[in-house]
Amino acid sequence: MKKYLLLAAFPLLIGGLYAQSLEIHDFKNNNKVYRNGDTISILLSSLNQKQENVLVTVKNINTTDVNTRLRQRVLNRIPGAAYSFCFGNCYEDNQEAVLTGESTITIPANSFTDELCIMDYDPNGKAGTTYVRYTFFNSDNNDDTSCIVIKYDDSHVSIASHENKTLKMSVFPNPCNTAATIRIQSFEPMHNPVLRVCNLLGTVVYEMELASENATVKLDVSEWNSGIYFYSVWEGDRNYGTQKMIVAH
Repeated sequence: MKKYLLLAAFPLLIGGLYAQSLEIHDFKNNNKVYRNGDTISILLSSLNQKQENVLVTVKNINTTDVNTRLRQRVLNRIPGAAYSFCFGNCYEDNQEAVLTGESTITIPANSFTDELCIMDYDPNGKAGTTYVRYTFFNSDNNDDTSCIVIKYDDSHVSIASHENKTLKMSVFPNPCNTAATIRIQSFEPMHNPVLRVCNLLGTVVYEMELASENATVKLDVSEWNSGIYFYSVWEGDRNYGTQKMIVAH
């Protein structure tokens, strides 16, 4: 009888040793929980030069604090595309299969992290379908993990975009700290073009009407929050292109 009780308790002990402490939730809807290993499909088009990002938050469901880190593994790389993430700090794609952030975020017991978790994909005009796995893990116990897989689906795109050939934009430096310079060169006439900069939530943080379609704009970003921003050139309702910039103080 004693042997039976001991064997019956053994699975419970194993389950306790590898209990999952972290839950991944949708940032905009904290009640939406992703199951460990869930795949999130993102439909996009490289033709509009649009960067795509997925925002999630992490909850510690344990009864003690958990020191958490984030690891990105590119399961299928599209040549020319870039994959990066922010968790504590922002980490740019280094073209390696695995990229692990150095920031350790302590999440209190039974609480959500205060850090916004951002998974970012920049097609750079490249079409294809790619899978990237993001794993949150307990830095004190590597077996205590929770992950999601992001599927960026651009497989239906096979031709070059005319819009990609009408405008060239760049920002320097990127990431920037106190100031950034945006250079814009258009290959066709534009009427009343507008430069617009938005944060990740889509809020316009800067807008300026350009004197011409070829312009150099210097931005003071010293008071901006650290994070990812997107700058675009518009002519009325037409978006000529969107690029990413990072502010890191």
